[in-house]
Amino acid sequence: MKRRRVPAVALVALALSGPLAADTVRTVTGPIYEGKIVVRDGAGIVLETVAGKKRIDKADVFEVEEGLSPPEVLAGMVKRIGPEGGQDEIAAAARYALSKGLGREYADLVALLVKRGDETDAGKSYRDREDAEAALGRALKDPEAREAVAARLAAEPWLDAALAIRLRERTAALDQALGWVDALRVKEARRRELDRARREALAFIGNGRRYVEGLLPAPGQETVDRLVAEVTRPYDGSALPETVRGDAKVAAALSAIEERLALYRELGGKDAAGIAAEVDAVIARAAAVVDFRAEDLRRHRAVLEENEKAQGPADDLCRRMVRAINEYRMLMGTMPVLAIDEALCKAAQGHAEDMVRLDFFSHVSPVPGKRTHIDRARAAEYPSEYVSEEIAQGRQTPEETVDRWKTSASHHRGLLAGDYKEIGTGRDGVTWCFVMGDPTARRR
Repeated sequence: MKRRRVPAVALVALALSGPLAADTVRTVTGPIYEGKIVVRDGAGIVLETVAGKKRIDKADVFEVEEGLSPPEVLAGMVKRIGPEGGQDEIAAAARYALSKGLGREYADLVALLVKRGDETDAGKSYRDREDAEAALGRALKDPEAREAVAARLAAEPWLDAALAIRLRERTAALDQALGWVDALRVKEARRRELDRARREALAFIGNGRRYVEGLLPAPGQETVDRLVAEVTRPYDGSALPETVRGDAKVAAALSAIEERLALYRELGGKDAAGIAAEVDAVIARAAAVVDFRAEDLRRHRAVLEENEKAQGPADDLCRRMVRAINEYRMLMGTMPVLAIDEALCKAAQGHAEDMVRLDFFSHVSPVPGKRTHIDRARAAEYPSEYVSEEIAQGRQTPEETVDRWKTSASHHRGLLAGDYKEIGTGRDGVTWCFVMGDPTARRR
């Protein structure tokens, strides 16, 4: 049977369970081999395959009894080690913990191994975690030393593991530093930042002299894009607020982990992706304290959920357009979010189809009784004439279409109009239309 890697299944810590009867036979699968294992007098393990016999060190093969989780298996292994357990058994348990992502237990076993003064190569590497980080520090300061450090990482797996432990310790330090930050103070500061950015962006977008209609892209578009980006940064909770990054403890912990992690990845560290994910998770937890987008989604959940069930939109693309428009209105603080109305969808869909069928592109229609957007809303039996309409052509997706409207001053202002409560969308191919209205308002 050809040797191949297969998913790990239940392995007993054969090496730690004491002598077994001669020629005890078990058929198992494991992360290294698949086949028949014969234990001979507890002195070693022989793997029988078609190709022959392969001897494996006792500490290299484990079998997790069915139904046990990795922490439970590790607990059993540690119990068997006991106070007088040898270094091989401790190292084996540490390798198992590392392979299962049990970082804290791994560190504890490393400390135990060092305490017992193991003089094996593995033990030296464990004990020399300070030397490992010193090597990384040299590589940070001296680019010429990086090649040598990279070679050591590739040649000495335990050096790589030691560095991974140190980086995880620094990640824990960052988590602790973030835990000391006053979340309420940070949120208040970020709210002020968001409100200021919104005021500046909306003032510029609404200024017809500075943000001019009639040209694409509109004069002043670069300024608009910059101001909208300044709104996005404090809104969605995707990054740590500057008020948090400015905290001395956070800044020191963040700088230490980011700089070393970047170099560890550059040098080919095997666990770089896993550690980066842990750092991202720590930052995400801290940033979520000031995630105003998440708050808006909770606040408007009832309307947003009803929109997902509404029958008005002709297809999912039309529904996605409503999502994109409401997302942008929430970002910019333009309330209320818009509820889908079936009559407005009928008006928008009809106008999109008319434009394609009659080969025109205009808010003014040649169809009798549907000349203006007010006429079309009335024909669809919308209860108010307080409506507005935007049209577009040529974009494949609703998100691209909404982004295109943002480059036109008049359309941009239409997206953010705050005096509407409902919306309907329609399309025919790449011809798009949406109509907003307020069913309780009188005609303008």
